[in-house]
Amino acid sequence: MHRARTIDALRALAVHVEAMELWLAKPDDPLTVCLDLVGKCDVYVCVVAQRYGSETADGLSYTETEYDLAVEAGKAVLVFISDDDHPIPPKFVDKGEAATKLDRFKARLRDRHLVTSFTTAEDLAHRVVESVRGLLHERGVKDAELLDLRDFWDKIESQWEALDPPDLRVDFVKEADPLQLLTGLEEQIAGIENFHRVISESYGRLESDLHEFLGRIGCDPAKIDEVPYYENPFYSRDWEWVTLFPNRLRTCELLLAQMRVKWLEEIGQTERWTPEHERHLREAKRALQRAVSQAVLID
Repeated sequence: MHRARTIDALRALAVHVEAMELWLAKPDDPLTVCLDLVGKCDVYVCVVAQRYGSETADGLSYTETEYDLAVEAGKAVLVFISDDDHPIPPKFVDKGEAATKLDRFKARLRDRHLVTSFTTAEDLAHRVVESVRGLLHERGVKDAELLDLRDFWDKIESQWEALDPPDLRVDFVKEADPLQLLTGLEEQIAGIENFHRVISESYGRLESDLHEFLGRIGCDPAKIDEVPYYENPFYSRDWEWVTLFPNRLRTCELLLAQMRVKWLEEIGQTERWTPEHERHLREAKRALQRAVSQAVLID
């Protein structure tokens, strides 16, 4: 629970998180994968509770081995150790030799770093996020506070709720997931296409409507045929709307289709894959294929 809550909190901070529970199957052994990712990271977050953890052939835990590599590589290391006074179920507390190794490791961490203690899952998540945000500020990451996406969404929702009159506000759902947002965009595009169809049909009736109008006011409709089409403003007034606007729609459809596939691919690399995700990916691939096949500009 502690790890999961912390991972979610860091993701809300818009930083990339690497954790064992997020990995997919790999041909390498777990330790090799762990050490490879430590070498690629910018910040190593070390969370230690009351268990030493799985050990390598050298007798060190994976966590301590990762930590040693992070220090050797000059990574920024943030250490969080559970408060000894916070109650933990006995099954999550090591005894014997493992407990001795754990105490020795904690002593090393406290000697080398300013360690932060934690209690609950929420407490750990809060302390990790604040520490990472502070590190971003120290390293000169511009507008680091803007990376707090939860705060961002709260502010956006407040701004939306302040719009007056409220009955004229467009729909806004703060908790909408990307698939819902993409579906909403596609519905908007469908509405624009329908509007374009109406305009196109009106444009197609322009000549017959003009002849009918001239006849009603007593003018000779045949006179209109004496005006070259390129000098007749009625014929070209909607040209850009009728012919070039679909190009914008096709471009939007293509971008949206690409976005959907790429987003689902990212889910497959970072989250537990579900049958629903599989269905969405199949549909997204078909939509992208259709968008590509229709991506022909009207000139």
